[in-house]
This record gives sequence, structure tokens and C-alpha cells, in this order.
Amino acid sequence: MRRPGIIIPLIFLVISACSRVETLSPERAAAMIESGGVIVVDIRDPKKFADGHIEGAINAEYHPKTFARDTEQIDKNAAIILYCSMGLKTKKAVRELERRGFARVYAMEGGIEAWRNAGFPVSGR
Repeated sequence: MRRPGIIIPLIFLVISACSRVETLSPERAAAMIESGGVIVVDIRDPKKFADGHIEGAINAEYHPKTFARDTEQIDKNAAIILYCSMGLKTKKAVRELERRGFARVYAMEGGIEAWRNAGFPVSGR
């Protein structure tokens, strides 16, 4: 006997499990940055980026009209750490890059605010 009411939740569960975003604490992100070979991408708008960002980060605002363009030159096989202000948009941006074929993309938990609160420095104003 079929149970149609269970199919949709089951599909959602499978999709959710497959799209799990790997997150990093600011401390783990700092260790990866210090060891080198990682690209750091600030997905906030240019004004917020100018007000303070992680040293060496590139700015690629997570915006439908510009994000793909601003990230198209990044090596799809590189390790990439994304962050925003508080971590709310970062997981969406990670999924977007993964959908486009980027292999190793991480979301920094808590964004630049968590980075600052952990005592790490920022560049900019």
C-alpha cells in the first residue's frame, strides 16, 4: 500500500543530507589562512568590506547580478573560505559555488563579527 504523504518529507530529508555545508570556527579558519593555500572571500557589500575585512580577502558580494561574475576567476579546486557579517548568507553562497562546481568551499561560522570577537585582526578602516 502506498503512503503518498511520506514521499515529500523523505525527498526533503535526502536533499538536505546531501547539501550539508561544512562550517569552520574563526579559529579553524585562521589556522587554514595561516597555513596558506586558501582563498578567503568576503561576500558583504563593498562598503562593509572597506570598513574592515580579513587580511588578504577578496570581495565578491553575494548578489544575484554580481556574485557569479566576481567569483568566476577563482580556481574551482582551491580551498575557499566564505564569510559575511554574521554568517547568515554564507551557507547560501557556499551552495551556489558548489552548484557551479567548486570542490572545497567552507562557511566561516558567525562571519566577521565572530572573527573580531575571537580577537583576530581586520584590515581596512
